[in-house]
Amino acid sequence: MRSVQFMLFCILPAMAHAAEPLVPESVQFPLIAKAMTFDHNLAERCGERVTLCVLYQPSVQASRQCRANFESAVVASGIGTVSGLPFDIEYVVFDSAGAWQDSVAVLDADILYFTPVSNLNAITVRDFAVSQKTLTVGSLSDQVHDGLSLGFTVEKSKPRFLINVVSSRQEGVSFSAQLLKLAIIHDIR
Repeated sequence: MRSVQFMLFCILPAMAHAAEPLVPESVQFPLIAKAMTFDHNLAERCGERVTLCVLYQPSVQASRQCRANFESAVVASGIGTVSGLPFDIEYVVFDSAGAWQDSVAVLDADILYFTPVSNLNAITVRDFAVSQKTLTVGSLSDQVHDGLSLGFTVEKSKPRFLINVVSSRQEGVSFSAQLLKLAIIHDIR
């Protein structure tokens, strides 16, 4: 019994870092762009262009893979504008020390997309996003359960939006009732 417990103790943390998105990045990126068209505050929050920062950790395989898949999805989609605004994508290394926040602030990011990263402190991320009026998006559904604003899941073999209404409003996003009807809503504070 102790050997089984020891094995689980060793294996489970590694499995937690190996999480992969339920909805492929090739589907997530167009869904993010679509969701932005339902943000009543998009022009006010973003100004003349929409900047999405993909946060990833080079040391985490699932994070590197998600970043690569997302980058391929961006190129394949051909999406270059959202609601008439130019749509820029930047890639930022996520570190627990907080240097990512400086990079994101310099880029004047409007959307933060989190790949599967380790040591994601949703409270710190949300506080930063609220101060910057920046939408947080999780590649993993658990990231929305932890407090990020937008994510994705699969229901009846179809992708669905997950929206944390409380977080999204704090981040300055005002999703239309039309989008909220399509989504699974979480009111997690």
